Amino acid sequence: MRVYCLSMNSAFYRSIIGVILIAIAGSNTLLAQSEYFSAIAKLKSQGVEISDDLSSQSGYLALKLANIELGLDGSSTQQKAQSFLSAYAKAWNLRPEELRTTRTETDQLGGTHLFYEQKINGIAVEGVEFSLHFQSNGELTSAAGTSLPMLEYQRNGLPQVETHPALRGQALTVDAFQLSPYLYLKNVSDPHNWSVTEVTPVYIIPGLIDGTDRRTLMAAYRLELRASESFRVYDIYIDANSFQAILKAPRHCSMLSRRLYNTSMSSSNLIWQEGDDFPGVLNTDQQELIRHTEQTYNFFFRTFGRDSYDNNGGTKNIIYNPFFIDCPNANSGEGRISVCPGVVADDVSAHEWTHTHIVNTSRMIYAFESGAVNEGLADIFGEVLDLINGTGNDAGISAHRQNCIETNTRWKIGEDITALPTHIRDMAFPNCRNDPDDRHDPFYYCGLEDDGGVHINSGLVNRSFVLLSDGGTHNGVSVDAIGLTKSAHLFAHAMFYYATRVTDIHAFGDQLRLAGLDLIGQDLPALTSDDAPAGSSGEVFSLSDLHALDSAIVAVELQKPSLCQFETVLAQDVPEACPAASVLVFEEDWENGMGNWIVSEEPEDSSSWLERSWQMDSLLPDGRTGYGVFAPTPYTTDCLNETQNGTLRLISPSITIPDTIQELVLSFNHYFSLEEGRDGGLVLMQVNDGNWTQIPPSAFSYNAYNLELDQILINDNPDAGSWSFSGSDANSTTGTWGTSQVNLISAGAQFGDSIRLAWHLSTDGCDAWLGWFLDEVEIRGCLEEALPVELIGFTGSQTNNGIILNWQTAIEVDNAGFWLERSLDGRNFQSISWISARGSNSNYDYLDRDVGDHDIYYYRLRQQDLDGQEQLSQVVGVRLNRQEVSWQVFPNPTADIVYIENSSVLIPAEVRLFDLSGRILWSGLAETSGYGISLAGLEPGIYLLQIDGKPHRLVKR
Repeated sequence: MRVYCLSMNSAFYRSIIGVILIAIAGSNTLLAQSEYFSAIAKLKSQGVEISDDLSSQSGYLALKLANIELGLDGSSTQQKAQSFLSAYAKAWNLRPEELRTTRTETDQLGGTHLFYEQKINGIAVEGVEFSLHFQSNGELTSAAGTSLPMLEYQRNGLPQVETHPALRGQALTVDAFQLSPYLYLKNVSDPHNWSVTEVTPVYIIPGLIDGTDRRTLMAAYRLELRASESFRVYDIYIDANSFQAILKAPRHCSMLSRRLYNTSMSSSNLIWQEGDDFPGVLNTDQQELIRHTEQTYNFFFRTFGRDSYDNNGGTKNIIYNPFFIDCPNANSGEGRISVCPGVVADDVSAHEWTHTHIVNTSRMIYAFESGAVNEGLADIFGEVLDLINGTGNDAGISAHRQNCIETNTRWKIGEDITALPTHIRDMAFPNCRNDPDDRHDPFYYCGLEDDGGVHINSGLVNRSFVLLSDGGTHNGVSVDAIGLTKSAHLFAHAMFYYATRVTDIHAFGDQLRLAGLDLIGQDLPALTSDDAPAGSSGEVFSLSDLHALDSAIVAVELQKPSLCQFETVLAQDVPEACPAASVLVFEEDWENGMGNWIVSEEPEDSSSWLERSWQMDSLLPDGRTGYGVFAPTPYTTDCLNETQNGTLRLISPSITIPDTIQELVLSFNHYFSLEEGRDGGLVLMQVNDGNWTQIPPSAFSYNAYNLELDQILINDNPDAGSWSFSGSDANSTTGTWGTSQVNLISAGAQFGDSIRLAWHLSTDGCDAWLGWFLDEVEIRGCLEEALPVELIGFTGSQTNNGIILNWQTAIEVDNAGFWLERSLDGRNFQSISWISARGSNSNYDYLDRDVGDHDIYYYRLRQQDLDGQEQLSQVVGVRLNRQEVSWQVFPNPTADIVYIENSSVLIPAEVRLFDLSGRILWSGLAETSGYGISLAGLEPGIYLLQIDGKPHRLVKR
């Protein structure tokens, strides 16, 4: 069962575009990049128009082949398709022998559409598809896929993926669910068990799904995870080797984007079926649902030739007043929709039924950008039915809208819902409902709520459809109206025959263009919701309509790069600890046990504390080999009676600092997945058996603490307010291994001192993600550079005007001068100034005013002799201290009004209040310090208060 929804709130799954084909190496040889470029050049030489997206992470490649003579062998479409693949598959780095046909579709115009997936060793690569499209006369008009010329994977040596016997049918209680190394959800509180009902071996490239830079082909399992007596279902992808979660995607959704807990689902009593008297005993809502379902069936069947959601006459089941969801609400699954009283409306019903069509064709993942396209299409066809069926509140329905005027219902979703005070979304002007209408709109959502903003970012798809249908101007681009009929056929053709499981917004733009090419010259069937042949609309799709489509794509910025950042929390290009000679002072990799390391637990409440500590672990994330150490953060939902706030410490043996070195650098590899803002990892130091103190952010030269823990008012973590390692990679609850470096002298140690280090994990009272892994700790003493010029020192520090660099020389012999070089990553340096020699015993300084938004800048000297010989100095890192606004939220918990204030003058602040499902309850500007927000009317519980993008947990009594 796959479930999709209409949502009242608008707010996320950056899915990489449409059809994905990956270059995977042969058993003995790699597919040479030269073969790829040769295939591209051959196509271009024959006049083939190539549409690509080389700026995206996948590189979408679509060929427009109409009226191009490629000399394909064979008479049937299957033979021509094989001939094309044999000749040109290398343009996608594709090997034809690894393609398997998944479906063949014939549209109502007689065109044939062939869809393929890629399989390696008989196992599918998740989301990898390719398609060929033929007109009714057998002419190949287009081919589409994603080209990845820089990614080549070797087939031999790929791990074999087999169904893991320990997973199939395993019952998972909520606690086991949370503590399991391969399954994760957050804030699960219902008592029902979850179980794995299906396990499918797959290959997956995570970055092609979630938009991150995780570009490695991985052997994985796709787990179908179901909640007992509920409609909730998840796809969980886990690494077949490490059993760490890779990503998850819901198959269910609700109108309000709510997560539905403490509810159950049972079969509805059969009160009416086809052939029964109508209306019989049905109430008004039930009668309307029957009518809307018939109208939607007629619409898709008579207009687009789709015989029900499965194109095979599938029974359309309706559940009225379902008790397994919170009302008012509506959702859909495979072959059924569920609607609450007061939510019955024609556009809502058609919206949900559109989701059932999508799940039986492209199966677009309902998250991130593919989810936004999915949701936008459901809005579009829900509203198209509303515009043509002549029922419901159709006030001003024919007038083209110019603004947010409430009296005109055209392009408003859910205006007939009686359970809500107003409509849900505005397709014509998404900003009217706080949704984005282009890529650079401030409402464009990049977070994790609402499955990555599926109901928010759908505004781009909606706005593009309205512009194309009604015409208008956006972002200074004028779009000619092509009318409702042409627009509906165009978007339906793209939805049925081009969209794929991982279609993102950029890809959908290209898929609309390919659909338009198929439709050129076609007399389109009329739009109808009646049970009768549609007949001709008299409208013929033309080249000028394609030009209008291009204008709409540009106006809404469908194909501009996303502003969302998908980054690892720990940077990956670690610089050398000591650029020149060094001595190893200390090292530990735990391959030989814990040795003289000490572990300790310090609970705030020992009566409820779950005993745990740092421990050795060989099951390290991301398939890391060998041993490391791990500090867990156990999960509990009882924030009052089973609090887990406290700390775990891992303390090193005593380490003596040599007095013959110039600098002392600590390096450690780590990985963390910690509840963002609530749980955090710190590094402490003790000098000569004195007090333990936190190593400050300024002492880190690489990968310092990434955020400040929430303040004590809303966080019972004993380290609340401290800088720490917290959270995870962007758009994920997992992390990536990275190296942090610390200048221990800057942290307060002196040459000759005896020190101890501690890795200190602190947690709040409830909820948790995973924990903190640590491996390969090393301390190096950097030796002074043997330059022809004897340097006394080279330092850098922040000033009001930039960064000041200082160095002194004791002796200068045949010195021409110094190139001062700067780097943003500690590896790639560029010269920024030449400073001529001044002779022995000289002081030098240079003010670098060209300092931007980076947190740390690296510098070195390239000293040059008169004869041209050069020597490099040590690298100096200067971290900028940037003052951030610190907000207080009080009282918290509260029964009525919550206040926000800060000591800074940086006001006003943008404030949003969300429930835990991601629904926006209130938004506005806090224009004065001590601004109050009323919570009257809200149910007691936990809410999210977002102040200038930073989340704060709020408890309503």
